[in-house]
Amino acid sequence: MVERVYRLPDTIKQEDYSNMVDTSREVIRCLENLGYPHAPAVDVWLVPLLREKLDIATAFAWDQSVDENKIPSVEEFLNFLQKWARSARPAAPKTQRNQAAPTPSTSRPTSQTCPECSTSHYLTQYPTFLKTTIEERSAIQKRLHLCANCLQPNKTTALCSSSTCRKCMRKHHTMLHRDSPTNVSACPFQ
Repeated sequence: MVERVYRLPDTIKQEDYSNMVDTSREVIRCLENLGYPHAPAVDVWLVPLLREKLDIATAFAWDQSVDENKIPSVEEFLNFLQKWARSARPAAPKTQRNQAAPTPSTSRPTSQTCPECSTSHYLTQYPTFLKTTIEERSAIQKRLHLCANCLQPNKTTALCSSSTCRKCMRKHHTMLHRDSPTNVSACPFQ
């Protein structure tokens, strides 16, 4: 039965998160019925295993929502996914180009209108943006005059209070991080 969690697809689409939540909860329930109580040790391996199956935008939103000084529980992760899955439902029709339908918020308090396609989501959730290379993302960021740290309009990277890159801890968005062996200039947004 635990193998059902391992058999989940490597990358799960946002509209399939409900299935991931149901499968995970069912496996936990079955284990408890067999006399294996849910222990905090399960959180240590199951949450990272499930997180690796998320698309990059959802994984980033999850990372932003958790306290780095605490191991998140499986239940916290599954509750987050349920809320995120609800935001995948089609938005209500818009009457004006820049008027966005409300969706559940992530940890960012700014507007949810995508600067690239003008629909109701963050740029980091835009499928076309997610499929681009880091160089192409950087070009989009510059073309749209977005903050390199939070990918939001009308901000200056130096003054942005959003968190730093999760890979190198420098002041640029993780989706703009460039890997380079021993080359400090690999992160151009210092």
